[in-house]
Amino acid sequence: AMPAAPAAAAPVTPAATPVTPPAAPAVPVAKPGPTPPVAPTAAPVAQPRKLLHPYCPSTKKDFDLDPHGRSALSLDHIPTPEMCCAFCHGIPRCEAWVWKKDANMSGCPYRCWVLEGEAAHDFSGVSQSGVVSGMP
Repeated sequence: AMPAAPAAAAPVTPAATPVTPPAAPAVPVAKPGPTPPVAPTAAPVAQPRKLLHPYCPSTKKDFDLDPHGRSALSLDHIPTPEMCCAFCHGIPRCEAWVWKKDANMSGCPYRCWVLEGEAAHDFSGVSQSGVVSGMP
């Protein structure tokens, strides 16, 4: 019998050393500059109709153009006579307006009466404290 061959020794490998990759070259980072201001976009402005005045040229304080309540159209809770006049400007058939207090209304107790047609043609009116009347 043949003698057994000595067992081959396991090959010895040197211990692995971690390899560090070379450092990447520094890349300059661009710093953000000031953001240019953005111009605000203006909404289109409606142009007033030329036949309307931007104010109420004919206003009478302490005067009621509709003492008999002939107006069929009123706008409730109108805080100022100027606002009443502005509403009249926006109603094509409005020929005159009356702003007065309504004791039966809760909240802002003022009402804007819009006078058109026959109700607007009798401009005699009467003196009435606290009432404001006018024409657009």
